[in-house]
Amino acid sequence: KPEYSWNYEVGTHLTLLGGKLNADAALFYIDCTDQQLTVFPDGKTTGRMMTNAGKTKSIGGEIALDAQITPALRLGISYGHTSAKFVKYDDGINNYKNNYVPYVPQNTLAANASYTFWNAGKLADKIQLRLGYNGIGKIWWDEANLNSQKFYSLLNASVYAEKGKFSLELWSKNLNDANYNAFYFVSVGNAFFSQGNPAEYGVTLLFQL
Repeated sequence: KPEYSWNYEVGTHLTLLGGKLNADAALFYIDCTDQQLTVFPDGKTTGRMMTNAGKTKSIGGEIALDAQITPALRLGISYGHTSAKFVKYDDGINNYKNNYVPYVPQNTLAANASYTFWNAGKLADKIQLRLGYNGIGKIWWDEANLNSQKFYSLLNASVYAEKGKFSLELWSKNLNDANYNAFYFVSVGNAFFSQGNPAEYGVTLLFQL
């Protein structure tokens, strides 16, 4: 069946210090009926199916700050929290009332910093150093709240250079080589976890026509 939801949100956007600081904040409440969920068949059958939970509610908030500290230095940070629970969900075998809705991160945290060297001589028109952080979790993987991924952190970094129509970026993802699960699934009666990517390194070269 289709799902229906009432979404309530209140928030603000502020520009301060002559435009050098931007701030966003919001609180939200979502009342959902017949929420569509992905479930896995019992026994030795593989694949995924859709079902409807009776009723769920989500309460949370978000806040973000972005600051241009100097013409070269920019900093940003954001945080979000969500509590998504079943108000009514009985599949005929189990009652999941008050359990957390799966696949919804309870916390998300991000921070980034960049430092730009403008007119960097003959070498480049612009060179930018970038550092980023992402934190996610806890994430429940099933309606029974038996399997979960705890909060984990990812560190990313890059060096970006631009010269005329050419740009070159040396980048790394998950620089701290965090070990985490990105997905959970059931196949032929067995539960599996899909691991997140380990540390990655790469080079991106672009030319604009």
